[in-house]
Amino acid sequence: MNALRFLVISFLFLSFYSFAYGNSSKLKVGFGFGNSEPYTIKKGETLVGGVLKDMMDELGKRIDKSVEYKIVPRKRHLQSAINGEVDTLCLYNPAWMENPEEVLWSKPLFKEKNIFIMNKKKKFSIKSLSDLKGKKVGTIRGYYYSPDLMKNFKNKTIERVDVTTLNQNFEKLEKSRIDALIDSDILMAHYVKANNGKDKFDYGEMVESSHDLFCYFSKKTMSQSYEQVKNTLEKMRSEGFIDNAIKKYR
Repeated sequence: MNALRFLVISFLFLSFYSFAYGNSSKLKVGFGFGNSEPYTIKKGETLVGGVLKDMMDELGKRIDKSVEYKIVPRKRHLQSAINGEVDTLCLYNPAWMENPEEVLWSKPLFKEKNIFIMNKKKKFSIKSLSDLKGKKVGTIRGYYYSPDLMKNFKNKTIERVDVTTLNQNFEKLEKSRIDALIDSDILMAHYVKANNGKDKFDYGEMVESSHDLFCYFSKKTMSQSYEQVKNTLEKMRSEGFIDNAIKKYR
């Protein structure tokens, strides 16, 4: 009887563990306020559209899981995946993290470029970082930029001015509170188009950096389905789904 009871308890425990950490019918996707449009389009704290939602909704359909979106503070993004609070967060690069091996990574999804943009009324040439010496550059709080630019920020050669969102940076730029801002070419193209900004803003000549973007996954909750999810995302990329999702908002 004791042996039978042990087997029953063991079976129930394993069944619960499998359901809770491997075979859940939900895919919990984390996102933050730092993810600007068109990557995320939010209404309050609810994700209502954007590249991330289009991509994850499609992924959910293909792997037969409902998708649940959860807002997570930027400083807790990695820890929330490690703890299993969310299954995945996207639009990251392993080089931005101190311990990228603590999570599982997709293959590259798409490439973005970090470029500078200025107020047309106060336009100046940006062909190299030396052109920004003594200038104020709008940045996103907690975001890691290229080693060369980070070195200039650290040495105060270029003044870093942090905000939470890209919209706040454009507001500062329009009011000439900063000399330029740096962000993704995809995000800035969407902002300029959506806000009729072609007559207000102009781009610098240099590409500050170029990098691939990935999704990462919780080892705690996604180990069993990781290969399936990784391969499904790669298929979506190769079929052009992700590029088309980006083009829709540019």
